[in-house]
Amino acid sequence: MKGIYMQKHKIILDTDIGYDPDDVLALLFAINSPEIEILGITTSFEFTGFKQQITKKILALVGRTDIPVRAGMDFVNLKYFPSSYQTEESKKHGSKHAKRNGKGIFPPTINRYCKPENEFAPIFIKNMAEKYPGKISLICIGPLTNVGYLTRRYPEAASKLKAIYLMGGVVNNKVLPGKREFNIRADVVAAQSVYGYAAIDKVPIFMIGTEVTRDVFVPDKDVIPMVERKKSSLSRIFKTHIKAYNKLYKRDHTILHDPLAIGMLIKPSLYEFRKIKVDIDDAGIMNTTRSNSSRISGVLKVKGNEFIDLFKERISDII
Repeated sequence: MKGIYMQKHKIILDTDIGYDPDDVLALLFAINSPEIEILGITTSFEFTGFKQQITKKILALVGRTDIPVRAGMDFVNLKYFPSSYQTEESKKHGSKHAKRNGKGIFPPTINRYCKPENEFAPIFIKNMAEKYPGKISLICIGPLTNVGYLTRRYPEAASKLKAIYLMGGVVNNKVLPGKREFNIRADVVAAQSVYGYAAIDKVPIFMIGTEVTRDVFVPDKDVIPMVERKKSSLSRIFKTHIKAYNKLYKRDHTILHDPLAIGMLIKPSLYEFRKIKVDIDDAGIMNTTRSNSSRISGVLKVKGNEFIDLFKERISDII
């Protein structure tokens, strides 16, 4: 057992937590995975100061206030860490999406435009990469805004990362041709920067696309009874959170998009990878071709049932 803990993966989790409940599930999955040491969590895309508060509340409920949380570049709350550009997706969001953030976690009366605490997320990632060169895996489960900033402004620090794991885009274009997956289209500038950086630097990228993740989900009828049995503050909040968003999306299940990104690191044997070259057009459409010399590995298949079993085992202990 001692040997296992010596081999822990140091990670920073970059998330747009607050909308789809799979971000909260990914956070809890990471916290309760003994293979992982979380050095920090960063929030991305919009209302990043509020997303910082969401994350800190979840961490407090599971007794992990030791984990640093930093807010990143923001496309909507432009008062604190504003983006220097806008995207098609960010223009669609704005104030109309404010109260959708954190449904079930914070009441709608809480200010979504709150001031972030501590340093800017990309600076935090930069400092940690320089402190632990070649040892940190960055796991990205939202738009690549913070990572894109890092690769553009601090490429030498980015080169000190061990690897980047991310959920986004499409690996097999034949399955979903022309798909504009959210994490890519939300910030095309950042996505192009990150994948372009991988083409010239040694940091590998491991990615899983929506054509694979969409088939791995947990029905509400399995999740809700599990959290109801706990009767904890976290379980009550999460039950409200998951019901609110599944009602909004008119579905009866939660797709495990983001936990699957963490799974690539802790259980790679469940995944079938292929080396690929990635091109992203200005509309956010990802096109891939096979390339054995590429530093980018895309997931073609995942053993979904085995992953769900692992996921339930870890989550049931913490919710």
